[in-house]
Amino acid sequence: MTMPVFTPHRTQGWTIDGALATAPPAISHRRASHRLETVLRKACPPDLAVLAVGLGVDCGDGRTYVPDLMVTRTEAMEGEGDVVHAADVLVVIEVMSLSNPLPGLVLRRHDYGAAGIAQFWILDSRSHTLTVHTDPLAAAHADGYRTTSVVNPGAVFTTDDPFSVSIDPGLIR
Repeated sequence: MTMPVFTPHRTQGWTIDGALATAPPAISHRRASHRLETVLRKACPPDLAVLAVGLGVDCGDGRTYVPDLMVTRTEAMEGEGDVVHAADVLVVIEVMSLSNPLPGLVLRRHDYGAAGIAQFWILDSRSHTLTVHTDPLAAAHADGYRTTSVVNPGAVFTTDDPFSVSIDPGLIR
């Protein structure tokens, strides 16, 4: 079973079968997450919301993760609680860094895909790359998604789904 937790120092993490599976992110991790959040919020239309760390994503089967960022429908934010259902999440984004190499990345990729989240982005703040995974329900992709883009620093990722935005991962430092 996976669930979000707060350690005695109020740092965010998650547990897998009762064991704490992450440490608090370093400043560089939070900085990259914040900068990507800023880019996404500027482009986000009013019917969608860009959310930073703090809310869990209920992937079903007792698996809940707390991603760095997510894009969800605004109406999903009308209730109370600390979990958003995967059906309301359009994009989930994880930031990899020296402080958080995401040892559970394979499990998250599978669970996010199995829950039907349309896109899973990984921003690697070490190599300054953005990897975009889509097509979560394609039977040929046992790991949960099809990798559709690997964007290197200096190149620009442009998408209209779920909204129009352009990102150069080399500028997200």
